[in-house]
Amino acid sequence: FRIKDRNPRHSSAAVYAHFRHARRHEGEAEGNITIFWFEHGWFWFIPMTEDTTSVGMVTWPYHMKTRQGRSLERFLMDNIATCDKLQERLAQAERMTEVEAT
Repeated sequence: FRIKDRNPRHSSAAVYAHFRHARRHEGEAEGNITIFWFEHGWFWFIPMTEDTTSVGMVTWPYHMKTRQGRSLERFLMDNIATCDKLQERLAQAERMTEVEAT
């Protein structure tokens, strides 16, 4: 069975983790998803349960190749550092899961 076929027009990769104590919007907007663009793709910021927030980077294969031996954690955090607004939201946050990639 060829249940899973790769779409050649969709070749992006995601690198992500969950964080605790990330700064969210205030009031009714607290649970809103935020997207941040950066030079090589975009980041998601998804408030989940209580104090857990999913943060991930979607990027292109050419950019994944620039990882050059860095851990996924270092690669994600280095890229977050290029996005001031996201970095501000994570200033007091702590990562609570391993960084994973798809």
